[in-house]
Formats: sequence, C-alpha cells, structure tokens
Amino acid sequence: MKESKVVALFGHPVGHSRSAEIQSAFFAALGLDWEYRVIDVPPDALKAAINDLRTNGWVGANITIPHKTEALALADDSTEAAGLIGAANALFWKGGKLIADNTDMAGFLAALDATGAARSPAVILGSGGSARAVHAALGGEAMVISRSACDWSILARKWGSPEAIDAIGRARLLVNCTPAGMSPNKNEMPEIPIEVLSADCFVFDLVYNPLETKLLKNARERGLRCSNGWSMLVWQAAFSCERWAGRKVPTQAVRILIDG
Repeated sequence: MKESKVVALFGHPVGHSRSAEIQSAFFAALGLDWEYRVIDVPPDALKAAINDLRTNGWVGANITIPHKTEALALADDSTEAAGLIGAANALFWKGGKLIADNTDMAGFLAALDATGAARSPAVILGSGGSARAVHAALGGEAMVISRSACDWSILARKWGSPEAIDAIGRARLLVNCTPAGMSPNKNEMPEIPIEVLSADCFVFDLVYNPLETKLLKNARERGLRCSNGWSMLVWQAAFSCERWAGRKVPTQAVRILIDG
C-alpha cells in the first residue's frame, strides 16, 4: 500500500535528531497532513532505505550523517547546490525523478545574515560535509583549517600551522564545523588559540546541542558576538520542506522555532 504522506529522515545514529519536531511544525503551518518518520539506517543500508521510499511513494526524505555523499549518488539527479557541495541532505520528487538537494548552504546563509555578521575574512574549522556547505556559501574564499587532508579547497591549512593561527587572528567570521563540544562531549572545544580572535570576530558554532558550547561560552566571555547552530538547522529544514511542498514555509513559523 502506498504511503504518499510520509517524509523520512535517514541517518545513523538519529536518536538526537530534532528534525521531526521542526518539520511537524512546518507541516502544520502549511496545513499538510503529513507524517515525519525518523529512521535509523546503518551505513550499509541506505540503498535499501531509498528503495523503500521509491516503492512506497513517500513525499521525500532528509539525509544526515553518514549518508549525505552516498545519497547524492543514489538519486536520479541533483540540484546545483548538491552537486557543488558533493553531498545531499534532502530528496524530493520532480518530473517523476528523485532529486538530491542540499539546503545546508542556503540555511547557513539565512542564519548568518540574520546576525549581521561579516562574511569575510572567514575561517572554517573542519573539512566534512557541513564545512563544504559553509565554504560554498561563503563563495569558496574562506580558509579551511583541518586535522585531516582536505582536497577540495586550495585555501586549506593544517591545524596548528602558523598560517592557520594567523588566519584565525585576522578572521571576522569563525565557523566551527567540527563536532567538538556536541553532547555528550560538552567539555570539548576546538583546539584553537581563542585568545588571538579579534574583537570584531563573530563566532558561529554549527553545534546546537547544547545551545551554548564551550567554544561559545569562552567567546562570549571575551565579549565576542556568537551564534549556535539551531537557527541554521531550522532554516535548512524550512528549505527542505519547501522542496517537498512546492510552496514557501511562512517566515513566522520559522521565527517561532528559532526564537523558542
């Protein structure tokens, strides 16, 4: 039996996810009688999960760690954003084809621009999928600082290198795209010389659980302006919902969730 009113989240693990809470609010705002299912999909089971989506005629899906790159390959086609970033966080139907999209880039920009923070010079901590989305959103001009090799940015530098420390000191925007400080590891933070951050640097931590990470706490104690990742999560979710519904999520519904 077809289940045409279902949207799923595919990821592993997914116990911490707040996507169902967010999307259910958006469905209600749009008057949609849809169900959002959070499904734990082990690393080797994504293809089967997407086949279930196709067979059951589901509306679409969100994709989270560790499946974002594979989901792009398993879709019939992709948006420009997903192709640019090399990863997908949403699947939707268009013209009978399952399309891979990435709304992280637009979500980050919507959240960032609401703060009034400068976009450059910028430094990105980490080199995973979220870092690629932020890098693309910033026009590919931010320096990427990573412990592991980063082959997608000519501006990448190794963690702790003199060039990295110099860039951190000159940054007007510092974006943490690593999981450091995420629950349950709340006492962790990226190992950066926070004392070299300039007074006009804005610190954006993509972690949203907890809402105040150790990085943000230390930055605020230095008098710096900051933001956690909750607003980006809500905005990227709104853009995903708009793909499935074919119409905009009311801005008021987005603001209610962001402001809590």
